[in-house]
Amino acid sequence: MVEAWNRANTVLCYGRGGEISTNRRDEVEMTALCLRILQASLVMVNVLML
Repeated sequence: MVEAWNRANTVLCYGRGGEISTNRRDEVEMTALCLRILQASLVMVNVLML
């Protein structure tokens, strides 16, 4: 299951090969939080489609 999320993360975070391209703590945190929101949205869409 983790591998599937990792593949989805590379699609969602498409810049620089799917990696977070900064070492600033606030930008890394914001990117991670936005990624979690996108993941939750994808799960919700999948549930609604079922």
